[in-house]
Amino acid sequence: IKLLSIVETAEYLGVKVTTLYMWVYQKKISYIKVGKLVKFDERDLNKWIEQRRVASHRQFVITEADR
Repeated sequence: IKLLSIVETAEYLGVKVTTLYMWVYQKKISYIKVGKLVKFDERDLNKWIEQRRVASHRQFVITEADR
């Protein structure tokens, strides 16, 4: 298990640390408490990201001209 700090997680997600703290406070993202520290399991983050994927309505067809 790889645990990331709040700063590492904010960088990983591309958000501000204050935004991440707000998500923790609002329980919008799962986290682990280690004493007073807030940590994030990298596997949980990847699942969280995948759950927020928005599928495209367009279908892409690769033709010989595209190669």
